[in-house]
This record gives sequence, structure tokens and C-alpha cells, in this order.
Amino acid sequence: MVEPFDQAIRAVTLSAWTYLVLVTRGHEHDEATLRHVVGSAAPYIGMIGSRRRVLVVFERLRAMGVPEEFVKRIYAPIGVDIGARTPEEIALAILAEIVSVKRGGRASSLRDLLPEPRRRRITSS
Repeated sequence: MVEPFDQAIRAVTLSAWTYLVLVTRGHEHDEATLRHVVGSAAPYIGMIGSRRRVLVVFERLRAMGVPEEFVKRIYAPIGVDIGARTPEEIALAILAEIVSVKRGGRASSLRDLLPEPRRRRITSS
């Protein structure tokens, strides 16, 4: 598919068997794509990005009126905590997280490393 992200996601049927991994080139694309998957049955919605990028996207989604229950479903930063650095290691961490979600595993997701107050709201320090 060679289309803008928000158009391409509309062509995908999201079901209880869909495991969605967002790897875009900017938070504005993440937001546009995520707005189209709110309420989907996908058991896994993961988004790559730095902690700062993730927090910005979460705040912007909330400001757009996206329900908090949906924001909490997003796996971001994406992957399990294996100390991944290379593209291959990051891919492994992402797939490990998907398997953990699918099989009910207990792997520590990177999203769990965000302190709870910061997951809810960005504050100035």
C-alpha cells in the first residue's frame, strides 16, 4: 500500500486477530492513524517512539476527545524491556510483546516504565 497513513489504515480490516504496529515518520501520522482505530477489536495496538513522543501523542489524543480507555490500550513505547538497541533487537522486542499479549504472558512492556502520573498528563517541570 502506498498511501498516506490515515488513508491506508481505512483500507485495513481490524478484528480480534489484528495486531497493529505503528511505525511512522512523525507523531502527526501516529495521531491520524490512531484516531481511525479507536474502538477497534484489535487486541494489540503498538506505537514506536521515544517516551517524549509517546507522551505528546497521548496528550494530543486526549485533547481531541479520544477516550482514556483507548489511550491506555496503546503499547507505547513499543516492545518488551530487553535492552534492545539495534533494528533487529527492536523487532525482536516488538514481536515478543505481541506474543506476550496473544498468549497472556507476563513480559514487562516498555510502556510500563512510564511513571503513571506522566502517562496521564504532561506537566511542566
